[in-house]
Amino acid sequence: MGLLVWAAARYFQVFRQIERQEYRPQTRDVLILMAMVLAGALVGVVWLFLG
Repeated sequence: MGLLVWAAARYFQVFRQIERQEYRPQTRDVLILMAMVLAGALVGVVWLFLG
């Protein structure tokens, strides 16, 4: 649920930046999201094989 709220907030922030023509991508956000998805996948795999 937290990820969904964060994505919606980020969407509106990027939308406003694009409208003002001052958008600069933030690679940190992408790396954080990637780490969260990979951690969740790792937990799922461990649970599947060790649970």
